Amino acid sequence: MLSSLFLVCISFNFDGDNFLLLGLILKMLFHVGHSLGYGFVNYVTAKDAERAINTLNGLRLQSKTIKVGCLDFFLSSLKMSF
Repeated sequence: MLSSLFLVCISFNFDGDNFLLLGLILKMLFHVGHSLGYGFVNYVTAKDAERAINTLNGLRLQSKTIKVGCLDFFLSSLKMSF
């Protein structure tokens, strides 16, 4: 598993604090302001990324249930759909 994550269904005032608690982060980027916000989180280690997926995927935060997964899996599924 790689250390880059993709998130969807994040709310307007999402701040990413939950991700900071789960490991050392290289970069976080969130795009909110639409009905379906999204973002990217890059952890230093794959172990921290896996912990974030296991802890936060499906969690209800600020009236939305977020989805968190490995970025590589998301990108490969996009390629298969074209």
